[in-house]
Amino acid sequence: CGAGEAGRALRSVIPGLHVTGIESDRAAAGRAREHLDVLLEGDAPQELSALLAEGARFDAFLFADVLEHLEDPIGALAKARALAEAGATLAASVPNVGHVSLVRDLMLGRFDPSPAGLEDEGHLRWFSRSFLSDALGEAGWTVIAIEPVPGAPAPAAETFRDWLSAWPEADSESLSTYQWIAVARAMESPNP
Repeated sequence: CGAGEAGRALRSVIPGLHVTGIESDRAAAGRAREHLDVLLEGDAPQELSALLAEGARFDAFLFADVLEHLEDPIGALAKARALAEAGATLAASVPNVGHVSLVRDLMLGRFDPSPAGLEDEGHLRWFSRSFLSDALGEAGWTVIAIEPVPGAPAPAAETFRDWLSAWPEADSESLSTYQWIAVARAMESPNP
């Protein structure tokens, strides 16, 4: 949940909303405690398992730039599904592995991990639109929508995009998408 800002914003527009957050970074967790009803400090998959053991139930889930940092993102989504009330909603954002900056660099034989961004050194998994959709479905969620977020233009990408325009199979939407935002509902009969 980071520093709890998303939870705080939601509580400001939905009075009485009960928000539980999970955060592994000690400093961010300390700030989040000020804004949330419950803060679980630790690893998301382990905390989701603990919530399952307690019999907790939730009507909404937010995985904001989390799934790419997990060893088993499908397992975490399945745990969330097991915690979900009937008709629960899940929103998730993930960086797009098909963004022009990554595709171009890979074609040039480069991949330079950095402290943040698409090549974040903390990313353990990489998502395309189709993989995000498949992961949600496999974990027991029905995809309602997956929308692109363009982000800032990639430096010096126009020449590469012009070159790719001769390739009709190139996915121009994916090339210009920095991040995918998915919204899903809990399946009535999950089969994770």
